[in-house]
This record gives sequence, C-alpha cells and structure tokens, in this order.
Amino acid sequence: MSHQNTDVVSLRYGLREAAKNTPLLRGESPDRLTALTLAMRGTKRFYEGFYGQRFKEQLRKGAELRLDNPKAYEAALERHAEHTRDFPGLQKQVRALETLTSSDLTYAIGATRELERLDPLPSFATDLFLLVRRRTRTDLSPITAGGGVNLAHRFLNIRAEGTTHTRNSWVGRGTTYSLLNLEDGFDLTWEAVLNNKLGEYEDALFELGQNGARTRAWLILDAIRRGGTFLDLPDANLGPNISNLEAADAYLGEQMINGRVHSANLTDVFVPGTYRAVARRALTSPTVQIVGGANGTPTQMPNDNPIYQKGDLHSEAIITEAPIDAADVARGMSNRDWIVADRSLQPVEFATLAGFETGPRLLTKIPEIVEFDNMGSFGEHIISTKVSDVAAAEVRAKEGVILVRGQRN
Repeated sequence: MSHQNTDVVSLRYGLREAAKNTPLLRGESPDRLTALTLAMRGTKRFYEGFYGQRFKEQLRKGAELRLDNPKAYEAALERHAEHTRDFPGLQKQVRALETLTSSDLTYAIGATRELERLDPLPSFATDLFLLVRRRTRTDLSPITAGGGVNLAHRFLNIRAEGTTHTRNSWVGRGTTYSLLNLEDGFDLTWEAVLNNKLGEYEDALFELGQNGARTRAWLILDAIRRGGTFLDLPDANLGPNISNLEAADAYLGEQMINGRVHSANLTDVFVPGTYRAVARRALTSPTVQIVGGANGTPTQMPNDNPIYQKGDLHSEAIITEAPIDAADVARGMSNRDWIVADRSLQPVEFATLAGFETGPRLLTKIPEIVEFDNMGSFGEHIISTKVSDVAAAEVRAKEGVILVRGQRN
C-alpha cells in the first residue's frame, strides 16, 4: 500500500477513535470526517496559492498564539468569523478537527482576509493594483464606472461688483460594465485516493489559487486594453526606450478626450518581460543613450535623458501571459504592448460583489455518505471543489492610463 494511502487509513482510524471521545464529533461518520480533513488540507493549499507568503505567515502566527494565549486565539476566531465561512454547516466539525490535528486553517483564513481587506496583496506578482480604485457591490446590476462628472466651466469665474454669480452645469461621465461570475474546479475521486494522487490534488488546488490571483490581474489588464488609449508610435518595435517613453509622457501631458483637454503625469511604467531591460536602461541612465544594435554597431551617445527616473518600473508577467481576443488582435495589440499611467488618478475601477472583497472563495462539497472501505462516496467522487469569484474592472479615468503598442505585425 502506498505511503499516502497508508496516511489516509491512519487518519481514518485516528478519527474513528476521536469520534468516540470528542463531544463535538460523537456520532459522526469517521469516513466523512476523513473526507472533511482532506478537504481542509486542500483548502489550505488553495489559499497558499492565492495569498502566498502572507497566508503562510498567518498559519505560523496562529500556531504561536494558540500555544501561548488560547483565550486570545479564540477571541481572534470570533473577531474574524465573518471571513471564515468556507465550510457552511460544518464549522463545529472543522473546529474540532483543527483541535485534533493542530491545524490553524480557520485562524489563518480569517486573519489573512482581514489583512487583505486593509491592504490587498494577491500572491500573483502584479503591481497593476496600484492603479485601482476599489468598489463593492451588493447585487449584479450594471455598474457605471465612477468617472465622476464634467463641469461645463472648469474654473471659477471672476464676479464683478454688483453682479450675480454665473451658473454652471454638469454631465455625468463613465462607462457601464457588469460583474463577472468566475468559476473553475475539479473533484477528488475515489480512484485518485487509491492511485496515490492526494499530493497532486493538493498541488492542483495550490495552482487553482494562483489562477484566482492571475485572473484578477487579467481583469485589470483587459480593462486597460478595452478602455485605455491605444498609442501607436513610429518606432513601436523598439519598445519602451528613451524616445518612446518621452513620447508617451508627452501624450499623457496633453490629451483631447471628449472635446476637453486633460493633462496627466507619468508615474508608472508596466512592461512585459521582453522589454524590462530596455525600460530599465531608459529610466535609470542619466546622460547616456544607446543607439544602434539591431542595424549596426551599438554606440553610446552623450544625451541628457529627459525621462531619467521619471516613473517606477514594473515588470508584469500578466501582460505576457494574458490571452488577447480577436478584436484586440485586429486593432494591432500584442503581448508586447506596455502601459504608462498616472497612479494618482486611480484610472481603473475594480469592483467585487460583497463577500469577495478579499479574494475568491473555495467552495467544497462533501457527500453525506462516504465509505472508504467500499466505493468512496455516494456519487462518483469524494470531494468536489470549485473556486468562485465575482469581480470586474473598467477604466474610469481614460486620461490616466495608456497602452502603448509594443510591436508591429
């Protein structure tokens, strides 16, 4: 018998004894408790995938607090109760199993989500959230991106003595978008248990957590592709070099949008991996410009760099990895496009349904009947899991973000 099958058998027999001696577990099926324990292990791996190091740190802190100050530990669980509803109807069993197995899953989920609420930081490496203004919705009705209003007069008028003030007016601005129901998942089958696949199942849940974080980054990028200005430059194939960054900065500085002039400041540059060396050289070389190379011998020319340290550089894997639909390809977009933005304008709105502010949820279904000695479960699987997220993004301040063409087809 394989090691992991032996582990499952040992777990089952241990829980059978615990069900006899633990009040909260008395009368519970040891097979179903075993399935619940496997579900808890898978859930732990999922949130390690989505939250990364922050979640692992809370697991460690939870273990320390449980040993050093049990009362404070229980108080923390109560305080974070609103964030720990991942096993509906099974909380008592989960807490009892955590006590038996020294698991701090509930604590780590609650504490991490509280931190995410205060300081969102998905584990998938992206800085695009720097451009985001967050918004929470309580229903799935269409949303108007919070672009504010445009006043007919943009400055206060000088009022002459003895006259009344002038009357201003406004028109609302902003595009409409809708929340997306985002889901994916798979089952842990009885055959997988017999074939020593528990480790692969847990690793797959870790990757599913990574997918959840990657999807949120893609939503922001997709919003920029759809709603931001797509700027084509004569030397687009050279990427974010000095001259192209200078041109993008100049474009940000004076834009005509809906008949009105807007001026934004370049604070951040987001590039795919293929252009990070070019962009780093352009932003960090104060007086030297590299010319030539592709069509001749590279040479260094003295030149005061107008965009030296102009903005923060971010290498974004999502630009390279995110799919591009046919409509965007027809517009000339590619995975080598890059982004310049004015962070202060928070040009992208990121909306989530209430309950999903701190990230997606892993929903777990355990059948009522589980028999490890026979066929596994009443259905064709032991545990069914799916990740669920309800979110969307839209550009709310077009003047604050530009997608620059990175290569010509």
